Amino acid sequence: GTRDGDPTSLVGDGSLAELARQAGVDHVDARRFRMLIEFEGAAPHEEDTWIGHRIAVGGAVLAVTEQDARCAITTQDPDTGVRDLDTLQRMGLGIALSTIPAAIVGASMPDAFTESLRTPVLIAINLIVFGVLLGLADRYGGGHRGEGAITFRDALLIGAAQALALIPGTSRSGITMTAGLALGLDRATAARYSFLMAVPITVLAVGHGGLQLAQGSEQLDLSVLALGITVSALAGIVVIHVFLRILRQVGTLPFVAYRIGLGLLVLGLVAFRS
Repeated sequence: GTRDGDPTSLVGDGSLAELARQAGVDHVDARRFRMLIEFEGAAPHEEDTWIGHRIAVGGAVLAVTEQDARCAITTQDPDTGVRDLDTLQRMGLGIALSTIPAAIVGASMPDAFTESLRTPVLIAINLIVFGVLLGLADRYGGGHRGEGAITFRDALLIGAAQALALIPGTSRSGITMTAGLALGLDRATAARYSFLMAVPITVLAVGHGGLQLAQGSEQLDLSVLALGITVSALAGIVVIHVFLRILRQVGTLPFVAYRIGLGLLVLGLVAFRS
């Protein structure tokens, strides 16, 4: 959907056709998205990559500033108002599927084995290797596929990559973004999907930790816990906003450089201390 304050909005017939294919329907009416301009000839979700650029539409030149936010209208038939295309439910199912691999691996991996992997050298190597893989995926794999193009197969593959984050030094968001980019998602979509995937994993981790605390002998201050959750949530929202802005403007290079630099620093410190 689009906010009424936007001066204009656009969507490609390629994106609509891809959404129809993924949803298993014959046609998706552009009026669902309340777009003012429907254009032809572009690849599915190619318009998502135009943010920050100018495009010519007839005799006019438009500056593409941002993606439109979702709204419930996209799921409703524009003629009858009946809800008949639940794309958000489909994405929710995909997120649920992507949680399964990490949940299985996490439940079956002994704590002692995980602790054995927490060595400075291994962490440093993982920082460097997965940083390089992120850069390669962004350089050679990143495509034009948006959220509507994510299949259940994609969700499972990204979920399998997420399971690797149980290895110290891997980074959950980094490895899931790497997998998303390698599967042809555009940068913003890969990042947003990675953040959405964190929700069920975080809930499971909090539930597991809460259960351990409840079974322990220490008393839990619920007010302190609530404050911590609130502050973390607000900080997360700010970080995600800043991260997406940086990602759209300069790509993953700063994060790749950070991981490689930190990995080399850790290896240097290990060598110096030995």
